[in-house]
Amino acid sequence: MKAKLVFCFLLSPFCLKAQITKFTVKGVVADTAGARYAYLTSLLRRTALSSDQYFQMVPIKNGKFEFSGTVDLKGKPNQYGMLIIHRRGNISKKEMESKLDNFLWPSRGTSDYKELILENMVLSIPSATQVKKARVIAGGAFTALDDAYADTYADGMKDLVALMRAHPDDLASLNMVANNAAGFSYRDTIKTYWGTPLTLFNLLSDRLKNSKEGKALKMRLDNDSKL
Repeated sequence: MKAKLVFCFLLSPFCLKAQITKFTVKGVVADTAGARYAYLTSLLRRTALSSDQYFQMVPIKNGKFEFSGTVDLKGKPNQYGMLIIHRRGNISKKEMESKLDNFLWPSRGTSDYKELILENMVLSIPSATQVKKARVIAGGAFTALDDAYADTYADGMKDLVALMRAHPDDLASLNMVANNAAGFSYRDTIKTYWGTPLTLFNLLSDRLKNSKEGKALKMRLDNDSKL
């Protein structure tokens, strides 16, 4: 018994570091032309968010598919994934990794894939060629908020401040501030609906402001504003 306790104690740091999260992603495809197989993977073109933990293919039957799995968050708040619908059912993980690494697929500007957060959700998908327009119809709170930010971005960000006021403690809000900061110059006198990145940062919750990512972003914003 004593030996077992010592063994568990030695393993405890590794157990504490593991943050296993379970997810189920279901989809309903309206136009099934060319929609034969669905792929869900944690591999992404954006290497900072990518992980090789998950890769699965399932056939689409009667316009429906379902994925279930687990990933280790490894200290991250969530894990992004990519959904693809394709005619081929023999795309391997190695092939997908190669095409992502060489920027061959998915092509920029196309709508045949969707980035999402691996969580429990049901998606409504128009067709195999419009996967990016898939929308959450059940569950998927984090993905739905990401979609809402993408929609307001496409609409000139008129509703950005209202959306941030409604979700001050969500990681998607912090990401939106960072994204806007990347394309904003304090040297330009650009009128926006939302002010400056510092204006948006001040709408975040104290928890996000004082997080590691929040502090790093604030430092960057302060340095940019002095230019």
